[in-house]
Amino acid sequence: MQLHKGPLTYTRFIASPQLDTAVVLASDFPSFKPIDPHGMAETSVAFCNPVDHDEPFYPTDEQRHLAVRIETLKVSPAVLRDKVAAEAKVRCREQMRQSLTKRELGVLKAEITQRLRHTTEPKTKIVHVYLDEFCVRIFATGATAMRVFDLLESTLNVVLNPLGPLTLADQVFGDRIDVSQTCEPASFHLGVPTALPTVGSDDPRRYLGREFLTWLWFRKSVEDVDLARIELVESMVLASGGAAAERVTVQDDSVDTCEEARTALRCGKKVERLRFELGTEQLTYTATLNKGLQLASVRMPNEQEADGIEAGVLNRMARLQDLEAAVEVLFEKFIRIRASEAWLGEMTAMCNWVQEG
Repeated sequence: MQLHKGPLTYTRFIASPQLDTAVVLASDFPSFKPIDPHGMAETSVAFCNPVDHDEPFYPTDEQRHLAVRIETLKVSPAVLRDKVAAEAKVRCREQMRQSLTKRELGVLKAEITQRLRHTTEPKTKIVHVYLDEFCVRIFATGATAMRVFDLLESTLNVVLNPLGPLTLADQVFGDRIDVSQTCEPASFHLGVPTALPTVGSDDPRRYLGREFLTWLWFRKSVEDVDLARIELVESMVLASGGAAAERVTVQDDSVDTCEEARTALRCGKKVERLRFELGTEQLTYTATLNKGLQLASVRMPNEQEADGIEAGVLNRMARLQDLEAAVEVLFEKFIRIRASEAWLGEMTAMCNWVQEG
């Protein structure tokens, strides 16, 4: 069985209090219980082995590889709707009525749902989690990620905080940079000024993420030597700030020179998500980076498979951590400028770059 083939999407968290891997190894993990087709639960979640679903983790010297099995049994809404409509017609015909009441339809829907559950095959998904004493990585998205998130917090008795721009900025400067503002600083609006978001409507880490991605594009365009290994490719999303943000999605082989993207900048939007290619002397990564500094659709370098599943997992994790480190080095460079007097000159240069584009 090969693990993590194809694009990866994951989220990182800092655990508070700090995880003790010895405690994690001794944790009483909840055993997996398959969904009861006679019950009403739609999901069953528990730890399992990534390979044979026996033991809950792979222990290593530096980190723990957990796997979470998620079994979902959900009746198709379209099938349920059709069957309810068909049986309602039969009952109305038998009772010589025009229609059933809302209460009768509700009871009928519950009866048919229960019958369909007995013949529906549950879908099984294995979500991979890696943790050490500092960081938790969840390889999942959307509602699935939240189920795993809740399971980890309750089982390990920790609070998981997203590792994003706000967290990284605090690690570098603490309170020396004002990342607690509830709306985006007006001074950084590019191009035509746009309305500021309502105070309290925006997560404070979001404006830092958008600033960083936009700055990354700017520094790349002026041939910053630290960005020589990076190319912006394929796609980019630009957005205005606030809860009701207007977004522009650009698809182009050379998004950094695309006129549509430059026009969005001149209208006051900033980069919310971009896809990039990072090359080293021997390896090339392709990934999407969003305003939360989360990497998605990561394509790993092509290389010879390691012997054994555990060796393969650790090899790919090492590659992924190299990519994370490269992004964090760039973010630290940005945040040091952002928190210094040099920011005013940088911001002026960026605005000129936008207008000249």
